[in-house]
Amino acid sequence: MNAFWQKKKIYFILIIVGIIIYSNALTNQLFWDDNDGIVNNAYIKDWQYLPNYFSENLIAGAGLSSNYWRPILLITYAIEWEIWGLWPPGYHLVSILIHVLACLLMFKLFNLLTKKRWLAFFSALLFLVHPLQTEAVTYVSGLADPLSTVFTVLGLIYYLKRGKENILWPVWFFFILALMTKEKALLIFPSLLVILELTVFLHESPKIINSAQWKEWFFSKVKSLWPIFAIGIFYALLRATSLNFQNTFNLYDGANVYADSIFVRTWTFLKIFPDYLRLILWPFNLHMERLVQIEISPFSSLVFFGLILLALLFFRALSQAKKNPFIFFALGWFLTSLLSSSGIPAVSSGIMYEHYLYLPLAGFFLWLGLEMDSLIAYFKKPGLVRQILFILILIIAFFFSVLTIQRNRTWKTPIALYEDILDYNQTSLRVWNNLGMAYTDTNQMDEAVNAYQRAIELDPQKISAPPYHNLANAFAALGKKDEAVANYKEALRVNPDFTFSYGALFNLYVEEKKYDEAIAFFEDLSQKSSQNKSGINGLISMLKKAKASSI
Repeated sequence: MNAFWQKKKIYFILIIVGIIIYSNALTNQLFWDDNDGIVNNAYIKDWQYLPNYFSENLIAGAGLSSNYWRPILLITYAIEWEIWGLWPPGYHLVSILIHVLACLLMFKLFNLLTKKRWLAFFSALLFLVHPLQTEAVTYVSGLADPLSTVFTVLGLIYYLKRGKENILWPVWFFFILALMTKEKALLIFPSLLVILELTVFLHESPKIINSAQWKEWFFSKVKSLWPIFAIGIFYALLRATSLNFQNTFNLYDGANVYADSIFVRTWTFLKIFPDYLRLILWPFNLHMERLVQIEISPFSSLVFFGLILLALLFFRALSQAKKNPFIFFALGWFLTSLLSSSGIPAVSSGIMYEHYLYLPLAGFFLWLGLEMDSLIAYFKKPGLVRQILFILILIIAFFFSVLTIQRNRTWKTPIALYEDILDYNQTSLRVWNNLGMAYTDTNQMDEAVNAYQRAIELDPQKISAPPYHNLANAFAALGKKDEAVANYKEALRVNPDFTFSYGALFNLYVEEKKYDEAIAFFEDLSQKSSQNKSGINGLISMLKKAKASSI
């Protein structure tokens, strides 16, 4: 049995398992956010734009704006583009390999800390195969999660192995890489580093620790870890000023009760916390675009239930800090990394996503393993119980692997994914709009029209121009030019600066020789536009010339 737990064998097993269960994702397409980050991103296709990676937002190369600053992710995409262009299997292969690497590093870290190789193996294995991970692995745009995890765990491993010389600059370096890959590293990396150091202190110190020992530990850590906090503060200042691309920390398009109130975000997280636990233990009905009703009252029964569960886990972590510091570490890992995506410390890009559990899963499974390991000692035949436990965990891992393989198929094509989402959530405007574009790409124009019309129905206040523009494109392809003109005009009434409709509408007007109608519309549009007056005036001049030449 001991021969099985050789590190080389474990690494080999994890690599093979990871490649096998994700191999059917290699033929999946690139879509959704992949279009903005990769397919239409001019910056990753030419190294002359490398400085722009560090000064502009993630999707600036596609002519779009976001509040994400992720230069390391852009560098990764640029290297991939240099190797295989827009060949989808290449991008999926990189995502899979980085996820496997994150798993191997997780095993190494847990083994270094606990000195229990079997426990580290099973924690890493379940982290590797759990179907919740597909949102971060099978979806190419989810790469930021595994990549930032790699840098974070590398920093923790180096910190554990730093030796007597206490050379710590590589830890700071990995922290910077993690920050430039995903914003949540600002909270996660320092938190895990402090939890790790506290765990080591509690494990190596006497059971009774007096105030002098605590004081000495605290000031020694402040002295050695201050660069981490300095880097974090400097990063936060940059993101609040020169790298705050939308002049807000709110990742939503406008003010809303969820983003504007830390209390509402807290009640909402407590409400969905039990759902996160359920998804970990019973990972069925996985999907994007979850319908989450925000919670404005702390007196909701669901909020109270979530608070009880969260309090029990916190109490378990604190109660075991001296008895079994590794349980404190595992639960601290799970809770702090999940809370970083809770919306409480900072507004997240969505209320509830499966990929928010990517990093927390490792701590959760380590905790379960530690709890089971503690229980084994109470049995008369602990060796037999451990073997039964091994078999049970392998069965669970196989069960998770089958679900992951099935989930990979859902991400195969945009139509498959969007139709899967709509099985759970019929109210997402952007999913209906994206489904329409996917139907358009496969020349299913009638289905595309229906999808765009459903998206428009979900926008009664008329604040989204793309569905009208895309519906107009579909009508134009079907030869219904009057309907196309009407919807291009509607898109521009919704957003006078929606430049994508300018050229298409101009061409239809010229083709139909409706010069007076076109001139009147664009002159009115010029008065409403805040950004493109010169471009619109240029179209008006062209229309007047075309009208004159046709007389």
